[in-house]
Amino acid sequence: MTVSNQYQLEQEAKSIAKMAMAEQREYGTDAADYIHQVCDGHESVIYTYKAGLLCLECDRDNAEEHLEEIDYKAVSYDDYVTRLAYAILLDACMTAFYELPQDEDEEEEMSTELEKEIVQLAKAEKYTEVKLEGAELEAYIAQRDWFFYFTLSTQLL
Repeated sequence: MTVSNQYQLEQEAKSIAKMAMAEQREYGTDAADYIHQVCDGHESVIYTYKAGLLCLECDRDNAEEHLEEIDYKAVSYDDYVTRLAYAILLDACMTAFYELPQDEDEEEEMSTELEKEIVQLAKAEKYTEVKLEGAELEAYIAQRDWFFYFTLSTQLL
């Protein structure tokens, strides 16, 4: 997926973080190594044009600070923009990873509680539809994304 704005970056980072967590749980793979590998080969990092889009449209403060900390000196524009894109994507993925519930039981408990809360609200108000916003919407989508990813991965095996 080409990342050309902050929202897409955050969604891609969440997706990569979830995959890393699944790999860690299922195969014992180190999640940080997995994230590094995915970021290193990501199309928004390896292709200069796509890396440039990511760098122009996404928050790059942490990534620029990281490159300064390691005293990175670019040899060309292509080199700089791809390294910066990598740092931006890696920072977003690591942030997303640490924001995810680290325990399957914790994640299941959160989604079960949210589901119960939604059903109770709908019944109490006799609603046929419920509009979710903010954190509630994100939690509901994350629960559904995880179910979709799990279902898809088990079907592929």
